[in-house]
Amino acid sequence: MSNRDVTPPAYRQGMDENQVQTVPADVTTPPAAQPVLPFDDESERPIPFALTARARRSVAPASLPPLTVVDGAGLGGGADADAALPDDHSDTRPARARALRRAGLSPTAIATRLRADELLVRAWVGETLSAVPRPIVAPADAATQAARAANDDGRRAGRAEATPRLADDAAFAAGVGLLSAISETDLHTVTLAGHRPDLVVHGLTWLRGVAEVDPGRVRVVVRAGAGVAADGVRHDLAQRLGVEPGRITVARWPAAPAPDATEVLVRVHDPRLAARVGGWCEAFLAPADPPAADLAF
Repeated sequence: MSNRDVTPPAYRQGMDENQVQTVPADVTTPPAAQPVLPFDDESERPIPFALTARARRSVAPASLPPLTVVDGAGLGGGADADAALPDDHSDTRPARARALRRAGLSPTAIATRLRADELLVRAWVGETLSAVPRPIVAPADAATQAARAANDDGRRAGRAEATPRLADDAAFAAGVGLLSAISETDLHTVTLAGHRPDLVVHGLTWLRGVAEVDPGRVRVVVRAGAGVAADGVRHDLAQRLGVEPGRITVARWPAAPAPDATEVLVRVHDPRLAARVGGWCEAFLAPADPPAADLAF
């Protein structure tokens, strides 16, 4: 018997055009019983969660203040110098900086290669206390020679200004003594650094009281241990130092001596102030009768 001899059954109610038995529309099938899950009474309770700043920028950008770019002119950094968050594990620059330092590259060369602020690079590699580059002895161009000549003139003026004041003004001698202990100067900047943030804060506060310091020229880098809240230390130092929080960069300190340890470095980019402070410190450390340190301390 061939297929042509097979006659399909006639179409009738309850079957579709493909000869498939269907269920009438007026017949309802009771739903299958759903199993009762444990803790079913908690199903409507919301689950607490917290968004990181990066996630919040994606799902609720209006809830965050607008981002501001810190001008890195003269500081060795660019607009992306502070692109990484302190706890951003996707940022490989700290590890790369340490590897390049072990390979023998200078922090300045590493900062150029990674397009990061040199202060931040020195925080990554653990050299913030020696953050001021030493002057280059090699022949320089006319602009550098002019800067050195201006620095020498400013230092001589600073020594002439400080010498009589150190002998008569104990408060001035104490302030210059503090700067001599925690600061270094080069052709362009004054840098204050130390493991005791209070000393750095007091040093900058005293400097503001005796000289004009533009807040826009102040840059701060903090190395913080694992137990220090980055946002907390940033806002605390911003209030104590009188600078905008956006000018403070916090870098994690993996080898901190304690989880709550911090190290602060403040740089003021002002060639005239750098020369003046350098002259003060030279006068303080120069031999004198009586020594300025005896008067101050």
